Amino acid sequence: MKSINQFMALMFCMFVGISMLLVAGNCAAEDYYYSGTGDNYSSIMYMELDLQDNDTATLSFSTKYDIEKTGDFALPFISYDPNIIDLIGWKLNGTQTDWTIKSYDLSPFANSSYQEYIGFYYETDKSGTFKEGFYVDNIEIIVNGEILFYDDGTDNSWELEELEDGFERINDTIQDTTPPVISQPIDMWIEQNATENITWVITETYPDKYWVLRDSTEEIVSPKSYESGKELKVQINASDLEVQKYIYTIFANDKSGNESSDQVNITVQTQAPPKINITSPNSGHSTTSDSVTISGYVNGTGSTPKVTVNEKPAEFTPTDGYEGNFSVSVSLTVGDNLINAIVTDAVGLKANDSITVTRKRVSNGGGGGGGGGGTSGEEFKNILISETEREYVNKDSKVSYSFDMEGNIIRYINFTGKTSSGR
Repeated sequence: MKSINQFMALMFCMFVGISMLLVAGNCAAEDYYYSGTGDNYSSIMYMELDLQDNDTATLSFSTKYDIEKTGDFALPFISYDPNIIDLIGWKLNGTQTDWTIKSYDLSPFANSSYQEYIGFYYETDKSGTFKEGFYVDNIEIIVNGEILFYDDGTDNSWELEELEDGFERINDTIQDTTPPVISQPIDMWIEQNATENITWVITETYPDKYWVLRDSTEEIVSPKSYESGKELKVQINASDLEVQKYIYTIFANDKSGNESSDQVNITVQTQAPPKINITSPNSGHSTTSDSVTISGYVNGTGSTPKVTVNEKPAEFTPTDGYEGNFSVSVSLTVGDNLINAIVTDAVGLKANDSITVTRKRVSNGGGGGGGGGGTSGEEFKNILISETEREYVNKDSKVSYSFDMEGNIIRYINFTGKTSSGR
C-alpha cells in the first residue's frame, strides 16, 4: 500500500490544478469513517466509479483531521488501477479541528475509457511519532450537475470492512432519553358561541413533530414540525361543539423517538359563565416571601360566586349584587408558581384566570462558610463545595431550599416540615 506513484500525483496536480472549497462550521452526522492511526501505518477505503460518457464531475466531503506535516498525510484519490496501487490525489495534513467541507474537480477523469476507482488513503511514516488521523463523512459525487452518489457514513458501496487495512465505520450516536417538555396551560370553561385558544410551548433540543387529539380519537392538528420554545396555539371554536367537557391532548416527540403529552379540559357551557380577573399582583411578580396575597374582581352573573385560588377558598366581598372582590393568601415555593383562580356560580358554571409569581431565594450575603449549619462529618480537605441556604420551616408546609453556586449539582431540596422552626 506504500507504493504510491507520488510523481504521477504531483504532475497531475501541476497540470490540472486543484479546486478546493472550505466552509467552516459544517458538522458531520452520527455515522462517519475514520482512518485509524499509528506509527508506520496505512489504511484505505475505495469503490468503483464510472465516469464514462460524462463531461463534468466533482467530489466533495466533510472532514476533520490531525496529521503530522512531515511524512504523514491523507489522500482523497482516484485511480485507474484495480489493485489500487497508483493513486492520483490531493494530499492533506496538518490540523483541522472542526468539520469542514472540501471539494475537488474530477472533470479531467470524466468521459474516460477506463474504469476508475475513488477513495481515501491515509499513511504515516516510521518516525516514531504520529497524530490522531483522518475523519471523513457526507461524501458526495456530482456528475453533469446531478448527484451520482451520496454517503452519510452508512453506505455499503465501499471496500472497507473486507480489507485488512480498511478505514473504520464509526457510529457516534448519543442516546437521548429525555422527552420534550410541554407547558401545562390551565383548564378552561367557555360559552358555547365563544372562541378561545389553548397555548402550549414545547421545549426540546432535538424537536421533531407534534399533534393534537380531541377526546383521544379526533385529530385536531395533524403531525407537524415545531420549534423549541415557540408558542403553539390551538383554536377552540365552541359554536361547533356540544355542551359538555372535551379533553384536548397534545403529543410531542423528538428525533430519538421520546414522546410526552399534556391535556387541557375544555368545558363548553350553554350560557355566559361567571367572570373573574386577578388584579394583584401582576403576572411575573417576584418576591422573597414564602406567601403572596392574591386579590381580584369577580362577577357571579346572577348568583353568589365561590372563588378558590390554587384550591384554597378565597374571601368574597360583594360591592354590587353578585359582583365584588376576592382575596386570599397562598404559599409559594422557590421558583415559578402558577396561581390559578376559579369562580363557580350557583348552577356550576365556571371561569378562571391565572398568573405566575416567582419566589426568589434570600441572599446570604456570602462568606462565613455556612456557620451555624453544623458539621458535615467529612474531613475539610475532602469538601469540594460548601453552600448554605436558610429557610423558615412551618409544620405541614412544603419547604424548598434553592442553591445556585456554580459547580453545585444540587439545585433544590424539597420537603414537608414536621415541626415549625427558624422564626
